[in-house]
Amino acid sequence: MNKTQNEILEVPLKTSFVLERDQSQSNKGILILHGFTDHAQSARRRLIGTNAIPNQTIFAPNALFPSPLKKDSEYKEAYAWYYRDFQTKMQMISPEFAAEMLIKLINKLELINVTWKIIGFSQGGFFAPHLVHAGLKTEKIIAVGAAFLKESYQKFPTNIPIHGIHGEQDAVVPFHFAKSTFEKLSDFKLNTQFHAISNLGHTLNDEGRKIIANLIL
Repeated sequence: MNKTQNEILEVPLKTSFVLERDQSQSNKGILILHGFTDHAQSARRRLIGTNAIPNQTIFAPNALFPSPLKKDSEYKEAYAWYYRDFQTKMQMISPEFAAEMLIKLINKLELINVTWKIIGFSQGGFFAPHLVHAGLKTEKIIAVGAAFLKESYQKFPTNIPIHGIHGEQDAVVPFHFAKSTFEKLSDFKLNTQFHAISNLGHTLNDEGRKIIANLIL
């Protein structure tokens, strides 16, 4: 049997996003990164609600890779930033590739001069530091319902605050696992703060959105 071979193809790639441009030209922005099998519009509503935020551009892109979510007998539109098997630690599609492509999109949309507050949910929170390493202008990271891979924060800028927001009843990314991985970031002398929310699972509630609202002012 012949071995599987690989070849690089350069093809146009269509992507979708939510973009609410700031008309005040403040060059401040909120970048929303959805989770695994998630969607930009859903993440925008879940993390910051539906209201406009004055003097800030809001950008919520869908990831490159379709990952439809089956609900009852139907499939819902959903996406993934990368694919990693956490049991075997096999990386099938790297977050570095997704970071490179997202920054290309930001450049194409003429948003390169914006400094971003990154709000990532679950896989989006895990993905966030890769954008910083790829050169995205970043004011802070807010990771919601996410775990933290210590190696992703090696040589991370110490002037960028990192916030973790997590529900104590999260059954997808267990609370104690998320908190323990977050605490390991202190080895790098980073500016970190962890926010625990009682009676919350793998989502966000009004209490969490209030925390985010205070962090993005």
